[in-house]
Amino acid sequence: MKVSDYISQSLSNLGIDTVFGFQGSNITHIIDSISKNDRLSYLQTHHEQGAAFAANAYAQIKGKTSVCVSSGGPGALNLISGIANAWFDSIPCLFITGQLSNYSDIKNKRVRQQGFQQFNIVKTVSHFTKYAKTLKSPEDIRFRLEKALYLASDGRKGPVLLDIPHNIASSEIDPDKCRSFYTTFSDDQNEVLPFPNMSAINEVLKMIKNSKRPLILCGGGATSLRNGVLANLAKQLDIPIVASLHGLDIIPHDNPLFSGFIGSYGNRYANIAVSECDLLLVLGSRLDPKQIGDFQNEFAKNAKIVHVEIDPLEIENIPFPVKSLFCSVENFIKALSVLSNGVILTHNKWRKKLNRLKELYPAVDKSDNKTLPNEIIRETSMLFSGNDIITADVGQNQMWTAQSVCIRDNMRLLNSGGLGSMGFSLPAAIGAAVAQKGSKVLCVSGDGGFQMNLQELNTVSRENLPIKILVMNNSSLGLIRTYQNIVFDNNIGSVEGFSSPDYKVLSNAYGIDYVAVRSAGEILEYKELFLNDRPLLCEVVMDSDTEVHPEPAYKMPVHIQSPIV
Repeated sequence: MKVSDYISQSLSNLGIDTVFGFQGSNITHIIDSISKNDRLSYLQTHHEQGAAFAANAYAQIKGKTSVCVSSGGPGALNLISGIANAWFDSIPCLFITGQLSNYSDIKNKRVRQQGFQQFNIVKTVSHFTKYAKTLKSPEDIRFRLEKALYLASDGRKGPVLLDIPHNIASSEIDPDKCRSFYTTFSDDQNEVLPFPNMSAINEVLKMIKNSKRPLILCGGGATSLRNGVLANLAKQLDIPIVASLHGLDIIPHDNPLFSGFIGSYGNRYANIAVSECDLLLVLGSRLDPKQIGDFQNEFAKNAKIVHVEIDPLEIENIPFPVKSLFCSVENFIKALSVLSNGVILTHNKWRKKLNRLKELYPAVDKSDNKTLPNEIIRETSMLFSGNDIITADVGQNQMWTAQSVCIRDNMRLLNSGGLGSMGFSLPAAIGAAVAQKGSKVLCVSGDGGFQMNLQELNTVSRENLPIKILVMNNSSLGLIRTYQNIVFDNNIGSVEGFSSPDYKVLSNAYGIDYVAVRSAGEILEYKELFLNDRPLLCEVVMDSDTEVHPEPAYKMPVHIQSPIV
C-alpha cells in the first residue's frame, strides 16, 4: 500500500468525509489518493488560507478533527493563520503539508535553501501546534499519523501538522508491519479529562444556595454543554447566563435566562450584570482583557468567582483571586447536576432586575440611528433557525453580530476569537456549509475583511453553497477609524488609501445573486433570497462614520461604557 493511500484510508476510517486544500507538486500523491477514496471528498479552495479557515469551521461544526492539505514552501506558509486560529480557539485540525523528497534535505544548516520551495514548516509552527513532525521514513507514517490524530482531540484540543516528503508519500509500506502509536501507549499516559472531587463541587453548590445574585459566564471551553444540560441546570437553580464571544451559541438567546454578551464591546446590561452579581460561575473562559477591561479590580468586584478550566496554565494566568477548579466543564456540570438533584432555587428579584436592564439598554434601539447595523444583523439572523450557522469576521461587524445576533434552536456562531483574523468569515462559511449539508449559512463580514479572501466567492459559486453573505460596507476599517479619530489627526489606511469594489459587478462576475440594502426593512423585502438555497451577496450600504455602541469608555471599568449613561 502506498503511504498516501494509507493516509486516505485512515482518515475515512475515522469518519472524516471531506478534506480541504490546495493542489501543489509535493502534495499530489496525497490528493490523488484522497480523490480515489469513495468515502472522502476533496474540496479545493482558491487559497491555502481559505482552506485552513474552512477546515477550522468544519471541525467546529462536526465536533471532530478536520483535515487540510497543501504543498510545501509558500503553500504551507499560507496555512499559518488557520493553524494559529486553531491553536488559540482550541480547534482539532490535522494539517498535512507536502515537502521536497528527503534526499534534498539540507546537510549544512547554514545553507538557506537546497531546493525550490523548500521551507522548514515544522520549525515555524512548533510553538502553536500540539504536535508537528516531518516524516523521516515511510514506516513512520502509522505512528506519526496515529499520534497526531490522538493529540489533536486529547485534553484541550488544537492543531497538529505532519510534513511529508514527496518520495515518502509515494513509497510502498505494509501497515501491519509499521510501528503503531497505540502499542507504545499505556493507559497511564492517557490524558483523562480531569474530574473535580465531590467536596469541591459541594462547596460550589453551597455558594450557589447562599447567593442572591448568581450569574454563569459561558466561554469557548463550554461548547460541550450545547446539548441542553447547562440550560436545564440553570433553569433548575434559576441562574441567569452571560457569554463571552465564543460562548454565544451555547444556549438559545430566546431562553429567558440568557442575559447577553460581556466585554469591552459587550451588551451594557450584560456587563452591569457581571458588576452587580454576588457569585460568578465562570465556565471555560480565560477571562482575557477584552472581557475584564483594564481595571481588573473592578471586574465582578461584588462577587465570589468560581473558575472552571481544563488548562492549568489558564488557571495560573487569572489576574485576581478566584476559586479554581481544574477539570473539564462537562464533568463539572455533570457532577453539579448529580449533587443538586432535587434542589430548586428561585432568584426572582435578581432576574427582574436583569430584565429591567435589558429594557433600559437594548442591543437594538430602533429610535437610535447609531444601532442601525445592530438592527440589520438582528433582523437578518431572525431569518435563520434550526441547525443554521452564522459566521462573523473581525472588526465592527463582529461586535455588531455579537451584540445583536439572535441564536435560536441549534444554531451556531463561529468567530476567529483569539487570533482575530480578518478574512475568516467567508472561508469559514464554506467549511460550515460542507460540514452540515442542508443548513443555510449567514456569513457576516466587513468591507475590509471580506476583501482578504474574496477569491473564495468562486468556491461558493462552484459548489453552489447556500451561503448568504452580508457585507457591512461603511467604506472604511471602522474600528481603526474610530481609534484614529480619538488619538490621531488622520485616517491613514482606514479611510485614506482604503476602498471597496463594486459589489454588484463582483457578484455578477462570480454568478452570485446580489442585492443592496440600507435598512432592516429592506432585508425583509428580500426574504425569499435569504430563504432559498442559492448563494447571495447582500451589500449593506452604511454611512462612513458608523460606530459600535456601546464601546469602551476611556479610563473606565468595563461595565461603564461609552456613551456614558
